[in-house]
Amino acid sequence: MEKFRELYHIVIEHDYFEGESCGVFSCNLTRQSEVLAKRRGFFFRQVAANEWGIFYQNKLVEDDVVTLSLFVNDSQFPLYTAWDDFKPTLAYELELPSATTQIDADKSFVQSQNRRTIGMGLCTMSLHLDKTVCDAAESGNPISVKISFHARSLKWTYVFIPRRDLDFSINKLSLDDSTGNMLFSEFTDYSDYASGASCTSSQTEIPMRHRYGCKLRLVAHDVDERKIVLLSSVPPPEPGRFMDAPSGTIKQICYY
Repeated sequence: MEKFRELYHIVIEHDYFEGESCGVFSCNLTRQSEVLAKRRGFFFRQVAANEWGIFYQNKLVEDDVVTLSLFVNDSQFPLYTAWDDFKPTLAYELELPSATTQIDADKSFVQSQNRRTIGMGLCTMSLHLDKTVCDAAESGNPISVKISFHARSLKWTYVFIPRRDLDFSINKLSLDDSTGNMLFSEFTDYSDYASGASCTSSQTEIPMRHRYGCKLRLVAHDVDERKIVLLSSVPPPEPGRFMDAPSGTIKQICYY
């Protein structure tokens, strides 16, 4: 019996999960293509983290169309994903390319005329088994496509609220990153928000990540410019936690 060979390979990545496994995506054949798979003798399966393949055994039939459903299993996906005019309630479509390539999801996914219903994936991906796709598979070099999602870049804004009266003025406070990768503005008064509160923001936009390599701490500088640690571990902002942040920023409130 002839062994199964790979027909097409799909990789889906999101740089929000840079350096770690991304478990928010799942992918499967549509019901229509499940019927086609039984008739033609091929199957679809996950072969590695964020990687899937279509495998065939019988002779390929050109002009067949295989459709796949892509699911996103994270309600916070819209908060950390850079995608202008993304609408979670709408369905999207993608024509899978007939060449090994990398594509950006936000530029390549197109809105479907159909509204998403319960149990329906974010995107229906269609693969047309044209001569190029079939020839590549039969030669042992199946086409591989990488679908990339990108993270939003936002400024970080911190509001620090003291639990007790302190002898340090606002201009003696600083938010330091021990890695030296992040720089923050001078502190400003934010007492309208809470008594004694102060505020600082990152000097540049920071790409959102599931885990950050920064190590932030809140320090005060005494009269001799010695650093006094007020908060030894300042957590990164969390998407969706404080929704009153201005556009283009993500907010975190810390007590010390």
